[in-house]
Parts: sequence; structure tokens; C-alpha cells
Amino acid sequence: MKNIKQILFESEKILKDNHIEKPRLESQILLSHILKLEKYQLITNEEYNLSFKEEKYFFKLIKNKITGMPTAYLIQKKEFYSNDFFVNKNVLIPRPETEELVEWIINSVNHKIKYKLLDIGSGSGCIGITLGLYCNIEYLEFLDICKKALKICKLNADKLIPLDKGIKIKYNNKNILKYKINNPKFNIIVSNPPYVTEEEYTTLTRTVKKFEPKKALLIKKPDDFYTKFFNIVYLLLESKGLFFLETNPILIKNQIKILKKIGFYDIKIKKDFSNKDRFIMAMV
Repeated sequence: MKNIKQILFESEKILKDNHIEKPRLESQILLSHILKLEKYQLITNEEYNLSFKEEKYFFKLIKNKITGMPTAYLIQKKEFYSNDFFVNKNVLIPRPETEELVEWIINSVNHKIKYKLLDIGSGSGCIGITLGLYCNIEYLEFLDICKKALKICKLNADKLIPLDKGIKIKYNNKNILKYKINNPKFNIIVSNPPYVTEEEYTTLTRTVKKFEPKKALLIKKPDDFYTKFFNIVYLLLESKGLFFLETNPILIKNQIKILKKIGFYDIKIKKDFSNKDRFIMAMV
């Protein structure tokens, strides 16, 4: 049997030889996950001998890591806004930029008003769930075209949203372009839809292209899609309702034109931490 110190030394070398970035950190994250320890505890317990089962499982994860599989998928969780969300290959891994979107929404809404929120393309549910925790939400609808993604969303919502929040929650397995509109029913709609162009998709890392769901990333004929999408959002929002969007800096100029043409007003753009135009807020 090998101890923690020996296992980390061996796995770091394997990852480094296979050109995996930050091999030491990656080894620590994977081993911490298996042993249910914090990373600092690996140091204080470095003489601990792993069981045969623990060692076998660890090197199975290392083997998968060599293929480029994201660590979040290996350990099936990703921290977002200080909460751990369950993730797997059926949902995109939450990004730091999306935390900025959530922060913007939390700081923009009136916390004395009760909101009805629609999260379009909810994936893991990280946006809607976090807003449910930090805003005054009475009704929360998660919409995703992927049934498996919605199951993950529900799993995360059940774990993270306390029952005493009193939020009525609905999970809607549907394409937003086929949403049946009877009358305006939401006063906040938020979306982080596909926004990677076909040209950009070819430049993405091997890890992203190989493991993350292509449907959640790639947008074909963006102007056509966003025209239909924004029209539906416009009809679903109540008067003075807010629409928040995470998007692609190269698409944002045309998106603003489409929003204005449809009738949205008081349109604001916010930059991300890389100083790129990344988010839109618009009012009906």
C-alpha cells in the first residue's frame, strides 16, 4: 500500500508527462475528493496509507484526466457562488463569468418585490438556483431542451433550495422557440444560451469539444435564432420585466439591434472580468 505522499508524487509525474496543466493541483483535487479531505489535510495526513480500493479508484480518475476530461466531471461537482453543484457530461460546467451575471442580477433587482423567474437553458440550474437563494423569488421555472439536464437541475435545486423559502418550482423540458405563450407571466427572465459561433467552435480546446455538450455551446445562424428567441422573451415578460443575457462579445452589437427593434428599452451592457462586453440587461 502507498501513502498519500507517495501517491501524489506518482500521480503528479503521470499528469506532467502527459502535459496536463497544474498536475500537482489536479492530483490533490482528485485525491481530496476520494478521501473526503480538504487539500491541506493531504499534507497533515501524508503518511496515511490508501486502501487498495481507494488507490484503484484514484488512478482510474488519473487515467481519465489524461484523456482531457474536465476535473468537474471526474468529481461530479463544481463550486458556483459558494455552493457545490452536481455536474456531469449532460450539462455545461458553470463558468466564473456566469457568477458575474448572477451578481449583477442580485444587485439590480428590488428585494422588496416578489419575482416570477424563468431560467432558459438552465443546465445544472446554477443561475436560477442561486437567484432563488439570494433574491425574493416566489415562482421559479427551469426550462431546458435536454431532459437529462433538467434531472440534474432538479437534483441541485432539491439539495440547495430550502423548503422554507416557499418557492414554487417548475421543470419544463422544452425548446424555448416552441414555448406556448398565453399571456405575460414572468418579471425576470435570465438565459445563458448557446453563443459560440461555428468558426469559434473549431478553436475551442480539445477538452471542451470532446466532453462538454455541443448543443449547449454552438449557435448556428445566430441572428435568426436570437430574433425568434428575443421575440418570445418579449411576449413572456410583464410590463417593466427584466431580461438578463450572457452572450458572446462578437454577437452583442447585432443582439442590441434586434432587442431595440422588438421593443426592449433601457438596454445596458456589462463587461466581464476580462473587460469584454459579456452581459445584457433589457426592459419591456
